[in-house]
Amino acid sequence: MTETAALGLPDWSLLTANIPVAASLATALFGWFLAFVGACMAQREFDRFGFVINPIRLWWFHTFFALALILGIAMVLVTSNVTRMRAPIVAFLTLAISFTVNDVDNALVLSKQDSARIGSAGSVRTAGDIFFVFPLLALIFLLGADPNASENAKTGQSIMANKFIQDHPLYSHDQTVHGSAANLYTPSTQRVSAATLSPPPAAITVDTAGVSAVPAMADANSIVFPYIAQAQFSYEANPDDPTELSFEKDEMIEIVETKGKWWHARKTLADGTKIVGIVPSNFLKLVEG
Repeated sequence: MTETAALGLPDWSLLTANIPVAASLATALFGWFLAFVGACMAQREFDRFGFVINPIRLWWFHTFFALALILGIAMVLVTSNVTRMRAPIVAFLTLAISFTVNDVDNALVLSKQDSARIGSAGSVRTAGDIFFVFPLLALIFLLGADPNASENAKTGQSIMANKFIQDHPLYSHDQTVHGSAANLYTPSTQRVSAATLSPPPAAITVDTAGVSAVPAMADANSIVFPYIAQAQFSYEANPDDPTELSFEKDEMIEIVETKGKWWHARKTLADGTKIVGIVPSNFLKLVEG
């Protein structure tokens, strides 16, 4: 937001800052002008017949409603109020599209009349309405989309990832032992640190009944690892948990089995040493096996 817009004053540079929106408004204004000319041509012909009720009275209402909508959207843009006015903008755009589609239907009927002048008026009105309605559809997508939608989706993914971490076999759900869930971490394209997790105190024995044992270090070369997985994110093991393995994004890791949320795995270090441990399955993608 510019300083001018922040003070509540129109900043006309904002009108051209968003080229797609500015082009849509310009095209809509051109369509409105054609529709206005068509309405004037039709009104002149109908006035000759002396109708008690104007046959195109709704055309005029729709025409000035459309003009007010275009000017209103432009004012919202130059005052940087799109976020606050997003819902009304979409509602009025939808209403204008409904009006315009109805006008196109009526204008097409007029364009088929025997009177050349009335037919021409209907054709001009039809062309104007078509030029007007398509930019409105574009404006719904351009101004109606929530820019925070992707961030909201990421938040949802983080919540799911936090729930995943709580299911770690070495961590209890008991908040009195392991602290608040606010300390949990989530996968990302950046390096992930497990240091923020609150490990169980040394004096407390964690119940791991039902959790299959992690293969010993001496067994690293004797166990068969039938699966190969590729790391989708970097992961740094909790320094207080010797069973976890750290790995880098795109690193290839051997997997014993793919059951559960924490997999038994083996990785090869730079010096050729093979080590085993457990890794979070939602950081990995199976590529072989």
